[in-house]
Amino acid sequence: TAITLIVSFPLAWILSRATGIKALLLGLLVLVPFLTSVLVRTFAWLAILGQRGLVNATLINLGLISDPLPLLFSEPAVVMALVHSSIPMMVFALFTVLRRIDGRVLLAAHTLGANPMRAWLGILVPLAIRGIQSGVVVIFLFTAASFIAPAFLGNQRQQMLGQLIQSEIETGADWPFAAALGITLALTA
Repeated sequence: TAITLIVSFPLAWILSRATGIKALLLGLLVLVPFLTSVLVRTFAWLAILGQRGLVNATLINLGLISDPLPLLFSEPAVVMALVHSSIPMMVFALFTVLRRIDGRVLLAAHTLGANPMRAWLGILVPLAIRGIQSGVVVIFLFTAASFIAPAFLGNQRQQMLGQLIQSEIETGADWPFAAALGITLALTA
């Protein structure tokens, strides 16, 4: 959720300031991952992060590594996939709030001596707090209930809540525990 917020905030700001055809193209660019099936996105990450995937092939061809890196079936692979699929939801949660902020507040902050980081953190972030709050809630709930990306890209030692529920039901080990987890997940959503 934090990574998604950090990546999405500048994107949402740029999108909120764009007009005309630029706004349309940027909006479509942000929306494409959301319109793509979760399964298709996950298989794309398998192809990108695999032993012979895009990342390893590029690093080997550039001579930066000699053997492929074990990128798949790890927590970073799951995080990258979840961040990728969460960005559109966070951007549009932030976009609605950022669109209402007058861009001249940053100009005023710079005129009064604030550096860009101070202006963003001291002025823009507090003004966008409602969008940040709603985006964080939506993304947290989305990632907590995610199943496909963690199942395909993660490993058995690092299970998400949905995988744990499925595992408990499949093995028949502890149905009451699986039901309690399911109810907890449903109540948080």
